[in-house]
Amino acid sequence: MFSHGKPYVTYLLIVINVLMYIFLELSGGSSSIDTLIELGAKYNPDIINGEWWRIISSMFLHIGFLHLAMNMLAIFYVGTAVERIYGGTRFLIIYFLAGIGGGLASFAFTTSVSAGASGAIFGLFGALLFFGLIYKRIFLQTIGQNILFILLINIVFGFLVAQIDMGAHLGGLLAGFIASAVVHLPQKRAYKLQIPAFLLYLLFIAGLITFGIANNVNSQSYQLMQMEQLLADEKYEEAVDIATRALDMEGDLEAPILFQRSYAYIELTEIDRAITDLEQSIQSKNPLPEAYYNLALLYFNDGRIEEAREMISNAFEMEPEVEAYKSLYEEITGESP
Repeated sequence: MFSHGKPYVTYLLIVINVLMYIFLELSGGSSSIDTLIELGAKYNPDIINGEWWRIISSMFLHIGFLHLAMNMLAIFYVGTAVERIYGGTRFLIIYFLAGIGGGLASFAFTTSVSAGASGAIFGLFGALLFFGLIYKRIFLQTIGQNILFILLINIVFGFLVAQIDMGAHLGGLLAGFIASAVVHLPQKRAYKLQIPAFLLYLLFIAGLITFGIANNVNSQSYQLMQMEQLLADEKYEEAVDIATRALDMEGDLEAPILFQRSYAYIELTEIDRAITDLEQSIQSKNPLPEAYYNLALLYFNDGRIEEAREMISNAFEMEPEVEAYKSLYEEITGESP
């Protein structure tokens, strides 16, 4: 029962992930958002624009060595167990179907740039749970208690740490469990279970895609990501239009949206509108020090010295280590900060 395959596919996946990490580091760094996006990380605006392949490519990218090391350790231990139980072909199908499910769940519930094999790894846990459902006694007498304990710890830890993408983890876990029912165990045929499981997987994927598109388009964070891309592409009028729509949506990102729109207005030489947006931005929740800095510049250029002094003082107090803030403070006040 535990010898239906040797873990060659598991070792191959580890090698591929390590090679991709080295390539990431050589291409600009695995912690560089721009490099991650360029090489295929999960980036929701590009996915909605048709780059759905990112759901798969992001499975082989990792952000930092610790992220890579922890995931490869998990693949080594969990992957070898799953591959020995299911065999190489079934293991590979489960891995990819789980990774796709986890990636789409991340797309549906989180707008941040993300990458990693975590969704697929949690899918392997799902495969072990399916094995435990079929062979309850053997599962509990061998690996069951350890698997359940490790899975519980990971889920609790995931909810406690904000940086962890729980959408990918839970989506991968569920997708892996369903995928295991689709392929089933070696020497087992249960078409009355496998066919409904396949249809359930398709429904699960379709639901994530449909909900994900709607959830992204109607979120301020997604609109902010689009604005940043448009500003980088010097499409300032389009950025203004998106910002205006985003401000009518629910959320707490009013400050950065107003800041980005003010930048577009500056590039369009609509300085009065830029000043108005920046003034509103610093009155919003969690104002940005960059907003105070830009407002100080605009006030200073307009001859409003006292107001400029107040703005640059606020920016410097928030981030005293930024050289640009120090220089402008000295220029406006004539004093060393």
